[in-house]
Amino acid sequence: MKAVQNRNQRLLTDVFAEYVKNLELYLLAHRERRFVDGNKYVDKAYKAAVDLRHNFGQEGRDAILTLLEHPDAGMRSSAASDSLDFATERATRVLEEVEKANQPFEGMAAQYCLKEWREGRKQFPGGPVTLEPGETYETS
Repeated sequence: MKAVQNRNQRLLTDVFAEYVKNLELYLLAHRERRFVDGNKYVDKAYKAAVDLRHNFGQEGRDAILTLLEHPDAGMRSSAASDSLDFATERATRVLEEVEKANQPFEGMAAQYCLKEWREGRKQFPGGPVTLEPGETYETS
């Protein structure tokens, strides 16, 4: 990851680390049924996702996409949820895999995300992404 800065002079690596840390804490809290704590962490992850998706351009979105290969299904599902609008095929494939993996919390979250997406009700951190000229995330 390059040392890219956004308008607020925050480093991409710092914002991505914040995103990952808060997603991990959110998932742990939910698995331990500490939902109030989980909500606090997901709010912080959401703010980092807005920054990555919109203020860092393609580099920020690429960072989110690296989590589609994460060993934890919850991390993959969260990253896929945050990238459905700009990497639709890849994100959908990950969510469908997580949905079928028989992990109750992650599978249900993936199923709900796909349902909201397909019905046109999925909300994205900071709104939908507008891709830069020549920017693509889909496989050929």
